[in-house]
Amino acid sequence: MLNISVNDKVYSILKDKQSVVIDNKNYNIDYKETHPNVFSVNHNGQRFDIEVIASDTSFKNVTLKINGKKVSFEAKTKLDQLLDQLGMNSKKGNQENIIKAPMPGKVLELLCKEGDQIEENDSLIILEAMKMENILKAPMSGIIKKIDTVEGNSVDKGHVLIEIEKVDE
Repeated sequence: MLNISVNDKVYSILKDKQSVVIDNKNYNIDYKETHPNVFSVNHNGQRFDIEVIASDTSFKNVTLKINGKKVSFEAKTKLDQLLDQLGMNSKKGNQENIIKAPMPGKVLELLCKEGDQIEENDSLIILEAMKMENILKAPMSGIIKKIDTVEGNSVDKGHVLIEIEKVDE
């Protein structure tokens, strides 16, 4: 099940090939892709032309144009909601130049060192929290400016682990 947020309203959605259940109400649908990222959807004799304008699969954000009207939404699974509650989904830090501990844990492994050139989404550190290994990735490309921890350290939520210096290209 997904929880879809549209204009500050949340809908619970289950989907199979020809029907969608939205907030426990079943909707039969017929759809086909007419062009890349463009779909024709029929429901109860009504036709909807839907174009996918933008999507960020990392954060499950999508912007659609439905019959000419732009709509943005975000999809969250139960796991995403749990990660939000634990403070582990940090979208706001996506373009920041620092990596903070998303929750209390132990630094298992540093995958970089000061002075390293890194690319966005490179794995930088492995943090063990709640008996799970979490790989923290680079939010941007740049150079590792400072590492404020060592392997084996216990860290609190919010502890600044790594600072990245952006390199102008």
